[in-house]
Amino acid sequence: MDTVVACSTPFGSSALSVVRISGPKTKSFIDSLQKKTRKIKHNTPFLSSFLDKDGVVFDEGIINVFFGPNSYTGEDLAEVSCHGNPIIVDQIISLACDFGCRTADPGEFTKKAYLSGKLDIAQAESVASLIASRSLEGTKITYKNLGGELSANISSSKDVLISVVGEIEFNLDISEEGLQPNLFKKSFKKISLLKNKMEDALSGFNKTRESRLFKSNFEYLIKSFFVILKSITLYRRKLLFKILLVLSIPGFLLFSRFFITYFSQGYNAGNLQSLIVGTFYLVILFLIYILIFQYISYVKMNTKLMQIEYKAKHKKY
Repeated sequence: MDTVVACSTPFGSSALSVVRISGPKTKSFIDSLQKKTRKIKHNTPFLSSFLDKDGVVFDEGIINVFFGPNSYTGEDLAEVSCHGNPIIVDQIISLACDFGCRTADPGEFTKKAYLSGKLDIAQAESVASLIASRSLEGTKITYKNLGGELSANISSSKDVLISVVGEIEFNLDISEEGLQPNLFKKSFKKISLLKNKMEDALSGFNKTRESRLFKSNFEYLIKSFFVILKSITLYRRKLLFKILLVLSIPGFLLFSRFFITYFSQGYNAGNLQSLIVGTFYLVILFLIYILIFQYISYVKMNTKLMQIEYKAKHKKY
């Protein structure tokens, strides 16, 4: 399998960042990152300097290596803690890619854990639920599922159902005089307990889903509004110009009202407010127009610089 690398902490400047590497080349890459090769022990953190391609130290941090299958992914896995400068993080990831690793897809470490049998499907989903949880209650419930409680409940419920059905079928097949006393009563009691157990599990699931989805609707709407506004600003500039033109109509109407009244009735101090309000309205609209197009220029320039930087960095790959 491929060796993958990714930053496991949010992007941006911070005190610390953690870069994760998982796969067969993990130990070799960690050796190449250090000044001196040392005997690495399982789950034993150590302080190390980090070297670039030229053998120059660019940072120092803590490295912790977990040998498979006793790791999160079931493979050899390393966690490199460095200073939280995006340049340092990018350098470690670039060195790993030069060594033969590739950048991990979203959720790939958990996918590896699932494929290697370290997590089942319910636990794998619980990882995403725990990260996205919006309430303490939701995190508590999800953490239980991550620990295997949901899977254990489902497995034990399946065993109970098989046992109840098997007992009834056995009695129907071999009984000559009649069924066992209270067989259906006992079976009904077991199924009722099982029903209550499943309802508790479902209520916990609903609480977790509520914390992930319903409580974030307002935030989602706000973000969507700004994304749509940004898209219109960048890619539908003609539409934006038309909108601004329509919005300027009230200002021109106020101007027209003042001049029509002025030429038909002469100067009237009462109509001066139309000129003031119209002027103020159009000036504000003009300033908004200038700011929007300055923002467009700024974003286009930044996008172009990012494209140039990305091509220069990844032209080898």
